[in-house]
Amino acid sequence: MERIVKDNVHIDKLEGIDLKLWRRKLLFIFHTLDIAYVVDKEPPVVDVTASDDDRKNQQESLDKYNKANFIAREMILNNLSKRLFQVFEDINSAKELWELLDKRYSGTLNVQISTLYSKFNSFQMDENKSISENLEELEIHLSQLKIVGEAPSLQSQISTVIRSLPNSWNEAKVRLSHITFESLESLGNYLKIEENSRDLIGVTTSSK
Repeated sequence: MERIVKDNVHIDKLEGIDLKLWRRKLLFIFHTLDIAYVVDKEPPVVDVTASDDDRKNQQESLDKYNKANFIAREMILNNLSKRLFQVFEDINSAKELWELLDKRYSGTLNVQISTLYSKFNSFQMDENKSISENLEELEIHLSQLKIVGEAPSLQSQISTVIRSLPNSWNEAKVRLSHITFESLESLGNYLKIEENSRDLIGVTTSSK
């Protein structure tokens, strides 16, 4: 049944946008499999003071819940992007996972994250500022993304810095794109050395 349902319901992996449609499709599958209750209800409790028959029934309910929770959790995680999977993979409760995704990616917060990403991705260094000043400004955008748990990958950070260099750095951009940097700090140090060298030979990169 699970395979039949999944094969007939296409779900794009969640990237942090269009959460409403993503949730509706998953809920349809959950209801079809009769496991939707695990994203709404806490697991049943086994009362050790209850009678043997009651404890047996409670344990059966808990076992059923745990099995449904496992299926729902796996389906949620498997329908997340690789980036989000790495963020949420340690959460064992389907209910907690469901609620965290809703809290983080629905409504106002989702708009905020999109805005922060837009500012980060469109950042452009100011020709009239030093490399240090420009990097400090970019770090502000980066720290805001980190606060909401959406820090870009290191490769994305490095690519953004290189892309945002002023036009007078066009030749350096080509050279930098072939160098592997292990951290944003190492790229920043490289750029500062390059900036000092350019100043010494009279290439105008900024007015400090």
